[in-house]
Amino acid sequence: MELRLFSGVFDLPWWGNAIVALALTHVTIASVTIFLHRHQAHHALDLHPAVSHFFRLWLWLTTGMVTREWAAVHRKHHAKVETPEEVAAKAPTDPRTFAVVMTHNYLRDREYLRGLLKTDVGYVAMLGPAARTQRLLMDLEEEGVALSEDDRARIHGPAGLDLGAEGPEEIAQAIVAQIVAVRHGRQGGHLRERPGPIHDRPRPGTEAR
Repeated sequence: MELRLFSGVFDLPWWGNAIVALALTHVTIASVTIFLHRHQAHHALDLHPAVSHFFRLWLWLTTGMVTREWAAVHRKHHAKVETPEEVAAKAPTDPRTFAVVMTHNYLRDREYLRGLLKTDVGYVAMLGPAARTQRLLMDLEEEGVALSEDDRARIHGPAGLDLGAEGPEEIAQAIVAQIVAVRHGRQGGHLRERPGPIHDRPRPGTEAR
């Protein structure tokens, strides 16, 4: 009995204990990132109730963390972010405005897109895969939002030119490159394939003074 109390229910070698500790640590990490952050705080992921209850119980047993309290604290650093309604109503926009939407929250992105479609913004870029953008548009149409061909033309999802970009910096460069191309009415191809001059010539009488 004394040996069992000292070694535990399972008498594992040191490397076995290390593997178990590593596995349980990863369960806790997954509980925080998947359940607390993605599911509870941002509502960006749907979990089966059984999985949700498991993560909730696991965190309470291992850390004493109360899900509702953690989610409330986490949301505080988003408190100053403008709501979608405020962006559409207060932000000065015109056809020369370029908007890029991605908050890692599907429902919030949908509301940003809904608000931006009410403005005359000329370019709305949606980060993420094309299927996500199509799902957002389908949801809006099911809710009665009428999407014209002009509306669809100004929505770019996935955002950016096809430059083979990898990582945040290159993705940002691909998006900026697309914005420049859209601004000048170009497709963003190779200059060596352009048949005419690489710079648009101003029409007579429109030269800068």
